[in-house]
Amino acid sequence: MKRIIALWHSGNKGKTRTLIELGNLLLSDESCIIVESLVGKNDKLPENKDFILIVKLYDKVIVGIDSVGDPGCNLKNRLKEMIDKHNVEYLFCATRTRGETVSDVYDISNARDYEILWTSTYHSDSETDIDFFNKLKAKHLFDLLIELINQTK
Repeated sequence: MKRIIALWHSGNKGKTRTLIELGNLLLSDESCIIVESLVGKNDKLPENKDFILIVKLYDKVIVGIDSVGDPGCNLKNRLKEMIDKHNVEYLFCATRTRGETVSDVYDISNARDYEILWTSTYHSDSETDIDFFNKLKAKHLFDLLIELINQTK
């Protein structure tokens, strides 16, 4: 089953940072083959910069990440292009909690028969722990992806 894993939260709550960390975990995986990326294998994605990353894992599963999730960002067309061009099976994206980006995910899900899994960044009242929680969420998303892939074997 193809899935969109939508990381939703209000603005400036760590969605891009969490997806950067997830992208770095994917790029460092030994089975990773880069399909489309700003950086090379085992390199790190730039901090605090939106990106699109598409990789192949285990020589068979295409995974995509789109970190741009702001209103007016044309998310629907970018997700559609990733699916049409690369046949992405697991698509991670950032969205707000309501409005255009959420509607875009639903529209793509319905048009392309993708199941949506909604999740959010961890929220802490302490600003000093934010990097820790973003990295932890990225690790949890990576582990989730591996379990989903293994479930379909």
